[in-house]
Amino acid sequence: MNPAKSYFNGFQTAGASLKMVLTVYLLNLALALWLALPFLELLRSHLGESLAAEKLLEQFDWMVLGDWARQAREGLQVLISQVKWSLPLFWMLWVFLHGGMLKSLNRPEEKFSWQLFFGGCGKYFWRFLRLSAQMLVLHVVALGLVGLLVFKLVAWVATVAETEGQIVQALLLGGLLLAVVLGTLVMVADYARFYLMLNESHFALGAVGKGFDLVFRRLARVWALRLLLSLVPALLIYLYFKLEGDIGMMSVSGIIAMALLQQLFVVLRVGLKSWTLASELDLYAQEFIRGAVVRQRRQERKRWATQAEDPNAPQGPLLLQRPDAPKPPATENPLPPKPPATENPLPPKVEPPIAVPVPPAPETPETPLAEAGPEIPPPAEPERTDEKTEDSVSPAEALPQDDDPPAEDWEKLAKG
Repeated sequence: MNPAKSYFNGFQTAGASLKMVLTVYLLNLALALWLALPFLELLRSHLGESLAAEKLLEQFDWMVLGDWARQAREGLQVLISQVKWSLPLFWMLWVFLHGGMLKSLNRPEEKFSWQLFFGGCGKYFWRFLRLSAQMLVLHVVALGLVGLLVFKLVAWVATVAETEGQIVQALLLGGLLLAVVLGTLVMVADYARFYLMLNESHFALGAVGKGFDLVFRRLARVWALRLLLSLVPALLIYLYFKLEGDIGMMSVSGIIAMALLQQLFVVLRVGLKSWTLASELDLYAQEFIRGAVVRQRRQERKRWATQAEDPNAPQGPLLLQRPDAPKPPATENPLPPKPPATENPLPPKVEPPIAVPVPPAPETPETPLAEAGPEIPPPAEPERTDEKTEDSVSPAEALPQDDDPPAEDWEKLAKG
């Protein structure tokens, strides 16, 4: 868990969520106008055209304010009752908005959308409401106990102190103690919301226990992150009071300027709230991942120990490889043998050929021969003669026949 890394990661995430910041601001502004407009109408109805308002601008006078309060007593009672009902409504509005803010901040890679934001608001409202109610009870109990302790401390210091400075120091010490206790409870509530969201849990009391466990196990780191997140708000508060003293509210233009400055300050507060949630969520995510890895390692160690004692124990998937872990004995045939392949598998099914009908050849009409020209007589054959000429003697007959018997011998042979 690195507080500085979470601080800058939260700044980047909150800086990319300007639409979400404006949405939360507009919803808060709508609730504030629901109270401010009746109060403005009450001022107009009782002051009217009186010059008391101008006198209040020049110099604040408690007498003028007291006279106005007596005249507008009935209207103020109605307005006070409206404020009483508005405080729980404002608290529930912030519980409702926390779900959408955490849902959007947990998905910085996605573009902001109304569906994602209000979907998270509705999904986590009831579990966050139970958590906020439990934390409200803890805040009241802590405020009472620490307040009683600070009162006893200041009373004791007042009896033994020699100067007023020692009493002031005791008050400052008590205020610091109260701030530390309440700040710790606020961080517990934030981390408990993270637990409910990331684990999809509905058990609010168990989430409070998880929040206390994380905060007190990582007390230095969570407080280091909280102190880093407190630097910018402290600077903004200083600038606000300095500008308020320089501008003043002695004129209409000064009032308008201060009203705009206050609204800008409210927008920055919503942005700082987003920054705080994003940074704490990043720190919790680091611890969440680390815890998951530690749990996996514990499971692996248990599995290794079981395998060392009983090699035949069922094995699960090893997420972390251990080189010296005992290996189970290898079996000769871990898998059943495959059936032998047959030499003559079934012959493939041969489908009979499909007879394609041959269309008959089209009858060609007899075309009349072209008109013949004048008849040409065939060539005359040469006349055959039995007489042999010298030219008609074959080469074989022309050669001398030395081996042939003479004609007389032929005649003897014929007679014999």
